[in-house]
Amino acid sequence: MATYHYLVLTKAVEGQEQAFADWYDDQHIPDCLRVAGVTGAKRYKILNQVLSPTETTPTQASSFDSLAIYEFETDDPTALAFHLLSIAGTEAMPLSPAFDRTGTVKFMAVDA
Repeated sequence: MATYHYLVLTKAVEGQEQAFADWYDDQHIPDCLRVAGVTGAKRYKILNQVLSPTETTPTQASSFDSLAIYEFETDDPTALAFHLLSIAGTEAMPLSPAFDRTGTVKFMAVDA
């Protein structure tokens, strides 16, 4: 089996940032870690988007609130990611109304 990193950019419903953070850290990550093949997970709060230092304003607000990085130990990372998506919103992995699902971006990565 190989190690993969599943990176997920997410955002909260406006005005529900704390409820989103609490749900993500206290429920969603533990739910994910119960899935076979998911061996680690951590959520990071995004401060801003960094632009070029030659720009008038070198940073700007990000359209995302959080970056979560999951570690997978599997032979088929895409199948594992799709499995997580298939159980999202079920009893095994409830979703929070504070989670804005309209702009989620996901990447799969490996060590270079």
